[in-house]
Amino acid sequence: MAGARQQLDAFHQAHERRRLPYYELLGVPQSASQPEIVRAFRRLSLKLHPDKPGGSHERFQDLNKAYKCLKDSECRRKYDECGFDEDNIDSTEVDQFVDAFFGEGARAMDGRSPDWNCNSIENYIRIDLAEVPFHMKDIVRIGLEYIVSLDHGWADFQDVVLMQHARIDILYLMVGLFLEGPLTQEAWASEDSYTITYYDNPLQPGITPRWSDQNVLGGRKAKKKDLPRRELNFEEFQRRQKIALAMLENAPADPMAALEEKYRAKMLATEHCKAIKGQSIYEDDGEVDVNAYADLRIQETGPSVC
Repeated sequence: MAGARQQLDAFHQAHERRRLPYYELLGVPQSASQPEIVRAFRRLSLKLHPDKPGGSHERFQDLNKAYKCLKDSECRRKYDECGFDEDNIDSTEVDQFVDAFFGEGARAMDGRSPDWNCNSIENYIRIDLAEVPFHMKDIVRIGLEYIVSLDHGWADFQDVVLMQHARIDILYLMVGLFLEGPLTQEAWASEDSYTITYYDNPLQPGITPRWSDQNVLGGRKAKKKDLPRRELNFEEFQRRQKIALAMLENAPADPMAALEEKYRAKMLATEHCKAIKGQSIYEDDGEVDVNAYADLRIQETGPSVC
């Protein structure tokens, strides 16, 4: 299964680099005390400072990031639990997360009519396995390991493709291709491909990502004896939610929210002007005369009947 195995190995190599190994950068074990972390930082900062011979600006910046995170007990606890630093999330990762759940494609803003058909390959967006958003890393790894472990008895997968539905944006597919070449509608609808699916939204606790395998090839189910798991464990599930929340907090402000607030304020101001129309109000006091306002309402609607 050379094609699928290569995809899995490349995935591991690409995503292993995403986690900053703070303890390794400081040269201390994860059990290191705070004084040990401080001493390690002072020693290495003198060695790696850009003004020193053999110093490195990039390594010095990484060292400062590691120290800033690990010197704070709360930040260190989160780093140990989640495997990432909330204060130093790559802006590209944030953009990928925001686009995955709030992007234009999922809201039919790209000029096309919204097509909800799940059986058309044109309705899916391909995701590069080397650029999988950080919050999807665990579940995609599980899907790849599952695909690689299949013993279907026909041919090896020549390629593995990950896709997201453009409208049903929580629907993801992973397709193993038995034949070389691009994924076409004909290949997808035939036994030349093997598809597993899962639904995902890390901000909805009720959705637990689990790969679903409903394939029957050649009239027989693929052999699934002793295959790896297909869903996140509890630790991965919690980490996924923490990563998603941290990315949302680091995301740029939503321009639509500001626009909504602007028009809401305008609407309230308009209604306020209608309510106080014809009244004499002190220039320095904008409070509405309650009695005058009550009389105005009676004139508009008539006296209430008790």
